[in-house]
Amino acid sequence: MSLAREEIRILRAERDKLTKKIQLLLGGQLEQAPHERLVDRIRELEGVAAGMAIQADEERARADAATSRAEQLDDDSPPRERRSNT
Repeated sequence: MSLAREEIRILRAERDKLTKKIQLLLGGQLEQAPHERLVDRIRELEGVAAGMAIQADEERARADAATSRAEQLDDDSPPRERRSNT
């Protein structure tokens, strides 16, 4: 009878040890999963930001070209006569 009790005690200790090990492994996986998703989302947003920066640079270049062209056209046109309202 005492041998059976000792074996039950050992088996329970092993069970508890394995249960804790599984909990630690699952906990690590659960903590790791959101971290990986966050890293993926950060990379995605960095790509979007890079694309938007390129687009902003292109739009800025277009605006500068349009401003330059408008100034050039303004310089090429004859001066306008000022009208007097009197």
